[in-house]
Amino acid sequence: MPKKYVVAGAAAGVVALIAAGVAVVARATRPDHPPVSPTVPRVEELPTAADIRATADAEAS
Repeated sequence: MPKKYVVAGAAAGVVALIAAGVAVVARATRPDHPPVSPTVPRVEELPTAADIRATADAEAS
């Protein structure tokens, strides 16, 4: 009769392999990948709150 810890280890391994397989299949079947910027924007290039409000006000007019 096999030791209980060997059976428990084997069961944990099988569960881990199944979870990894599900993760791989889920990633492979994603319809589109999220957009990624080729470079990280500089802090100076990020819009300020005033810029965002001005843009929103201009679009509302």
